[in-house]
Amino acid sequence: MTRFLRGLTLAAMATTMISSAVAALAPPVEFSLLLSDQECVDVLPLDGMLYGALSTGGVAVWDDDDPSTFTRWTTLDGLTSNRINDLHWTGDHLWVATQGGGLTRVTLDETGPLFRQYTGLGDVSALNVAVVTGRVVDGSERVFYGLVNGGVGIINDGFAGNIFSAASFDGLVSDMIHDLAFVEDDLWIATADGISVYSEGIFLARSTGLGSRYVTALLADSGGGLTASTTDGVYRWSSTGMTWERLGASTDPVADLVEFEGQT
Repeated sequence: MTRFLRGLTLAAMATTMISSAVAALAPPVEFSLLLSDQECVDVLPLDGMLYGALSTGGVAVWDDDDPSTFTRWTTLDGLTSNRINDLHWTGDHLWVATQGGGLTRVTLDETGPLFRQYTGLGDVSALNVAVVTGRVVDGSERVFYGLVNGGVGIINDGFAGNIFSAASFDGLVSDMIHDLAFVEDDLWIATADGISVYSEGIFLARSTGLGSRYVTALLADSGGGLTASTTDGVYRWSSTGMTWERLGASTDPVADLVEFEGQT
């Protein structure tokens, strides 16, 4: 899920998306300015490094031991586009979703990053990737990517597979993909018109109980639960009732979700 942070700091990475009620319970933090006068579209901490997608283009890379400076990856280094929407680490590779350039797979080698471009995924809509996720199971890397207005695609062990669209699969409720989240072996899909789940090779609609069907984000928490944010509040999935249950009263639109010390 894309998120917009101005004047990025290490502390802001952990606290910006947390509600004020939860943040008030957090211990004191020390702020270290990493970036000023521009936006960071997404951030990803990984193995003592911090990767940030910059509004001015490309990916910035900070070292925790020396955060005063950063290096920047751009199309000159091997990215498919400088307009970044999402970053995700599968356990094998760092994947970069772009607007207008498809996907870039980055191997974080000791000698430096190695870039592989995925730009031949389908028609022009497949170049506008909103979100990417994936994981490694039994040594096999499986990546799913959601398109801005083109459905959901799969990459298996580096080989591009099918792109699924709502027109062909009744259970995929919309081609406008906003977020993706794994709960065990199932992939949940947030769209502009409800929620779907990809389970055992088929898509199933899962929008029962939602007030607003415009879903902005999904959060699979450490306890195995699933929460969704929409334009009218936050919902929790009940696997018993097979429905979404609103958390609290109706609220203003919620842009994103994060888990912090067991709280959502």
